[in-house]
Amino acid sequence: MSNGEIISKEIGREMIQNFVVTHPTAIKAHAFDKNLIMELLDSPGAEGMRIYYAYENGAPCVVLVAIDAHGDDLEDNPVIERGKPCPPYCTRNVYFLDGPIT
Repeated sequence: MSNGEIISKEIGREMIQNFVVTHPTAIKAHAFDKNLIMELLDSPGAEGMRIYYAYENGAPCVVLVAIDAHGDDLEDNPVIERGKPCPPYCTRNVYFLDGPIT
């Protein structure tokens, strides 16, 4: 299984800024605690995770599920949701959202 790749922070920031410019009032990100992500990835058979776009009570959110070596959802494993959306839960140092790309 090969899902994803490491990119530079500059490319990541540019991609995020492209979204922010196109959708200025949208939720930009969700923050999750490391222990939750580690529990998901340490669950039996987990080789990665899939992030689903979802809605809860009409608000956009994401749902994280473990996937196996074939990329199949592991439906009997933990599922993560209720991360802190940004906005409104943005810290003062959000490098990937602050200002235009220069």
